[in-house]
Amino acid sequence: MTESEIILQKALVGSSLDSSQWNQIQAGLRNRAFFSSRVAEVNILAAMRDKAAEYARGETDLSKIRMGFRDELRRMHYAPEAGKEGTIHDLFSQARIDVIVKTNVAQARGYMQYAEGMGPGAFAAFPAQEFTRVAERSKPRKDWPQRWKAAGGRTFGGRMIALKDDPVWTNLSVFGNPYPPFDWGSGMGVMDVDADTAIELGLIDKAGIKSKVRELRENPLPDFNAAKLAKLSKEEQQMIDEAQKAKWDEYAIHKAAIDTGRNQKAREMAEKMVLKNRPVEEITDFTELSEADVLAIKAALGKA
Repeated sequence: MTESEIILQKALVGSSLDSSQWNQIQAGLRNRAFFSSRVAEVNILAAMRDKAAEYARGETDLSKIRMGFRDELRRMHYAPEAGKEGTIHDLFSQARIDVIVKTNVAQARGYMQYAEGMGPGAFAAFPAQEFTRVAERSKPRKDWPQRWKAAGGRTFGGRMIALKDDPVWTNLSVFGNPYPPFDWGSGMGVMDVDADTAIELGLIDKAGIKSKVRELRENPLPDFNAAKLAKLSKEEQQMIDEAQKAKWDEYAIHKAAIDTGRNQKAREMAEKMVLKNRPVEEITDFTELSEADVLAIKAALGKA
């Protein structure tokens, strides 16, 4: 299975949850779901997923991915929240597009690397791995040694090394995964450590390697495509329900403001659409302004 196929196998899950709330959802669901902070519209998520898969296939560069995704957003009449334009909360922004695309591709790549490394033959030759920097960052995090220790990791002459199936990897990850990336935009990754070194460090012995290899032969890692979406706990379902209710409450307020003619954002969007010579019917459908309001805006802009 390729990185692109892993991404496309993810189920689209629209939700009003923000990043901190999503981090409280079990990793089993997050790994099989394609989602983005406070994006409830499945059509937007579908466009995100397609662009991430396209980038994973290496068909085009990131600048063209951004352009293509922005075109999709315009086609869907997406508009960022007032006051959030150009920030990470704006789906048009480079920062938001990049984090969506790069994180999903990096997670698919990390899963493939992990699955390959946990094969019986690979584990026998390289049962451990070192946590180390694999990509430079302009502002690298300085607290990784402390986070490693807090996650239960041991150091050997300053090197952060553990067996591949050690829980330290899951504990270290903000995503709850035993493979990179371990944090948003992180340049930290893993490098294989051979059996002789792992034995010398006291991480495992030859008998332990043989036992683990036998276990992996009898119970190999399940294929990503075969995995099912995890069931939500009562607490997780309640959190999602509350977030969705808050979203509908926001919508009710928004619609009430439009109905009373007090929604400036709707009028500003209508003005933009008028200047682009969009049909009156399309403008009224999108903004929910009355036809009379749209015609008044056209007249004021000299487009009547």
